[in-house]
Amino acid sequence: MSRNQLAEILLWIAIVLSGVVFGASVYQRISLISEWGGNLPSSVIDHFSGTTAAAASGRFWASALPPTGLVILLALVFGWPDRQRRPWLSLALGLFVVGMIWTEVFFIPKGVVPLMGG
Repeated sequence: MSRNQLAEILLWIAIVLSGVVFGASVYQRISLISEWGGNLPSSVIDHFSGTTAAAASGRFWASALPPTGLVILLALVFGWPDRQRRPWLSLALGLFVVGMIWTEVFFIPKGVVPLMGG
């Protein structure tokens, strides 16, 4: 496989994975957070008590984010020399970064971790 072919494959995998991460972040914000985000931190504790929802969400993010970040990094390394790929690489990176910022700002409950851990 040539460097050009590898760059093309990595580019499309990066775009798809970035879209999945971005879409999952938007889904969580619209559909899930409205279920438990009303009266933090007690609403989080009430919502997740006795369920495996928090663990399932954690498994999803732990399995989605590292490969996405790695593929984007590899796509940038192999594809950046080709000017035609740069806008698409920027799109993949942008979706990933926006997804991470979105998650930090809107998903991660502030002040809940110490309460639940103690």
